[in-house]
Amino acid sequence: TIAKDVVVKNPTGLALEVSITGLPATFGAHVTVTGPNGFTQNVPTSATLTGLTAGSYEIQATEVLILPNSPYTKDWVPSPQQRLPISITLTEGTVAVSITYVDALM
Repeated sequence: TIAKDVVVKNPTGLALEVSITGLPATFGAHVTVTGPNGFTQNVPTSATLTGLTAGSYEIQATEVLILPNSPYTKDWVPSPQQRLPISITLTEGTVAVSITYVDALM
């Protein structure tokens, strides 16, 4: 017999890999992913969102205040070099995006 080509599909459908860097390890990011059919997911740490449907997605990141209302308040913001929100269209496979936080005083 002659073997036929085998097509292996991603069993979880489409995926979005969100990488978050720059924040102290004990604090979560303020990153939100929105998409088709009212999809909304908060992403406080790096994660891969799986089982997504095809369509347009938006990734938004906002500032993180550490120890608010304290003399030791620290403000972390998404890097000014990033253009936010990030808009992508998922059609197949996995798409990776990266969000980098920086000290607001730097």
